Amino acid sequence: MVEGMLRELGGSGRVVGNHVIIRLDDGVYALLAHLRQGSATVRVGQHVDRGERVARCGNSGNSSEPHVHLQLMDTRRVFLAAGVPFTFTGTDALPANEQATTF
Repeated sequence: MVEGMLRELGGSGRVVGNHVIIRLDDGVYALLAHLRQGSATVRVGQHVDRGERVARCGNSGNSSEPHVHLQLMDTRRVFLAAGVPFTFTGTDALPANEQATTF
């Protein structure tokens, strides 16, 4: 479920820029950050399915190049959160090191 979507003038929004926070079924929170302004396709309270587009890659916040920052956290509060380890499945879809991907 989408827990938050922010573009703050200060606080964590200044660092992570346009971002979406999703609460996963196990209570862990996923942060997708540096998203393109106005590109979010989800709203707070919406259920999100695996593979569903939530926004477009951007370079908002503390970012000089377009990319998506993903982190799993134990709380939705970015500055108070502890990171949660994760692995990718189906890694064929991920670019190799040094490989660029277009969107």
